[in-house]
Amino acid sequence: MTKTVNLFIKPSQPALAIRDRIVEFLQPHGFRISPVYLDDADYNVVIGGDGTFLHAVHKSSFSTIPFCGINTGTLGFFQESDLQTLDKNLKKLVEGNYHVDKLLLVEAEIETSSWTYHRWCVNEFSVQSSKRKTVHFTLSVDNIPLLHLAGDGLIVSTPSGSTAYNLSSGGSILYQTLKGYQVTPLNQLRSKTYEALPSSIVLPSSAETVVSFPPDEKDKAILVTDGMEEHFLGLKKISFRQTDKIIHRILFNSNWYWYNLKDKLIGS
Repeated sequence: MTKTVNLFIKPSQPALAIRDRIVEFLQPHGFRISPVYLDDADYNVVIGGDGTFLHAVHKSSFSTIPFCGINTGTLGFFQESDLQTLDKNLKKLVEGNYHVDKLLLVEAEIETSSWTYHRWCVNEFSVQSSKRKTVHFTLSVDNIPLLHLAGDGLIVSTPSGSTAYNLSSGGSILYQTLKGYQVTPLNQLRSKTYEALPSSIVLPSSAETVVSFPPDEKDKAILVTDGMEEHFLGLKKISFRQTDKIIHRILFNSNWYWYNLKDKLIGS
């Protein structure tokens, strides 16, 4: 039976060279390679770095088709395969010899004075000032107001996004398939006037986190979703929660996360 692969490629010479190798390997095994997204494909193969992977997920509207990442970037936390392991892992793909991780997404419900919007992230949301100034907001969890914060904003990250912007901002590393998410403040002001979080907060998947803004801040904040910036006028509040929406990622080595963590972040 013919199987179909949706191909997502970073426009670079290394990525195009790998594309040719993939086509040469898979076509003789009865695979059809599609340069455009098909809903009935068997695999989404992404060639590039983490940015290319995130773009592919959003461009495909969070496809339920399993994603297989091939790294031509630097870190590559979503991309298991590289030039050295490509042929071996393509052989495993043909044989069906792989594991599928389920990565849970976080949803943001954005309430403005005129409309309510919904966004989903694979890595993180960040709430920041649109004018690169201090932003003021109240942080609540499960309808309990915790703190009135001031600073550069905050990050709400998924477990799979915990090693990205969240980690560089002082957040914790969470295993990628954990249920739950993390809230990390960004350069918060600490004084008698403003409260501050002593560290990031790891929340269960059932928790809802709400960031609400005073009237004079309603046009100042922006929401950045996996690196994509949006400015919502008349912003009242943003509610964050982990949902049942997931993406599937193919892994050829069940311990790859730990090898990757040691290689990319800890060193030898």
